[in-house]
Amino acid sequence: MAELRESNKDGPVIIVPENFSTKKVDHETLKLPSISEDEKGSPRKQSLSVQASIAINNLRKQSVAVTLSFWASFRGLFFALTSSVIFSMVSVIVKFTGDVDPSLIGFVRFIQMGILASASLASLPNEPIFGSKDIRIWLVLRGISGATGMYLRYLTIQLLPLANAMVLILIAPVITTIFARIFFREPCGIFHAIALAIALIGISFTAKLDAFLGHQHEHDSTSQILGLFCGLGAATCQSATALILRYLKRAHFAVIVFTCSWVASAENMIIAYFSGALYIPERGITVIFIMLIGVLGYFGQILYTKALSVEEAGIVVMAQCSMDLFLAFVLQITIFHIIPDICTVIGSMMVFSAVLLTTLRKYLVTLPEDHQLRYYLAFILK
Repeated sequence: MAELRESNKDGPVIIVPENFSTKKVDHETLKLPSISEDEKGSPRKQSLSVQASIAINNLRKQSVAVTLSFWASFRGLFFALTSSVIFSMVSVIVKFTGDVDPSLIGFVRFIQMGILASASLASLPNEPIFGSKDIRIWLVLRGISGATGMYLRYLTIQLLPLANAMVLILIAPVITTIFARIFFREPCGIFHAIALAIALIGISFTAKLDAFLGHQHEHDSTSQILGLFCGLGAATCQSATALILRYLKRAHFAVIVFTCSWVASAENMIIAYFSGALYIPERGITVIFIMLIGVLGYFGQILYTKALSVEEAGIVVMAQCSMDLFLAFVLQITIFHIIPDICTVIGSMMVFSAVLLTTLRKYLVTLPEDHQLRYYLAFILK
């Protein structure tokens, strides 16, 4: 590269490149980026602000996605547990209204359910109010089994301590398995027999065999024996209701509730009339409690049905049975101040184990043949 050297006496030698030009630089020709007034002020501050805003937006989107994913995974359990809490509240109210006949409570409850269901039915103009002709008889049977089961359930709660009553009612899944074998020819192997035997032994502990041997006061013994049979009858009716609902899968929920409510209210009215219980209670708080039972029961049933529509039936039953039993013991100790004895605890654990194993088996049957759980828990499928 050729260089031009100039020398000054008073200064150093300056080396100038050959292609150097003293021509004025044109900024428009160079097309340098222009800087706005805001950017001239603090460009670094604006850059940090933009980055923070983007980070906050991304974090918000991720949190919303995680929340929606969590809700989609656990909403069935939430509905099941919430319905269990509501039904436990109903049981407590029934216990408080021990001087009111269960038929009167059932009559008011089913009337309220019919009115509330009619509001939902109004949005279905093309749906027959009492269902199609081919399922109408099953709707009537559903109403009869539901009304009878509700009457026996409330009577059991009034006659026995809350925990004992819930233990007897919770054997419904075990009885349902037996009925499914008889009426639907579903498989029933050694495992079902073991589960039934465990449940029966647990019931004997819960019922306390000394009641049958006459070792208790006559009044207590009679109430306990009557409560035992009412609890078993309620569980049987609940199992029959579950089987009848299999025939009503294609019917709308509002049609089922509406028709069954009026059939059930008619049955409870007949029972209340002949038992002399068809009257208005004197205490206003009792009337409020009875009205509250109907409203809570309706919304509890909606939540339970919603849980079954978004979650596996086995998981829903397992969660609800667990919560029912847990709340029964907690409410009995905290509200009614009754400490369960060792027989009740042992019996409840045995009945709960039988229900848990039966529900687990139902869940395993729904899994694919090559699922790992079916391999590790193969003995339950026998």
